[in-house]
Amino acid sequence: MRNLRIEATVYPPGEAPKTITLVHDVSLTLEKGKVLGLIGESGAGKSTIGLSSMGYGRG
Repeated sequence: MRNLRIEATVYPPGEAPKTITLVHDVSLTLEKGKVLGLIGESGAGKSTIGLSSMGYGRG
């Protein structure tokens, strides 16, 4: 997976919605037979990265 980019629309109180970049230009290489683990706090984007790497969530 190369050049992963994830954006989201945020709705700040009292402001117009805006798009922000959550992840930009991330490359991951996973060799056959190897395991990759992602760790982080709740809401850090672990599931988003996994789903995006499989093509889910594309508009």
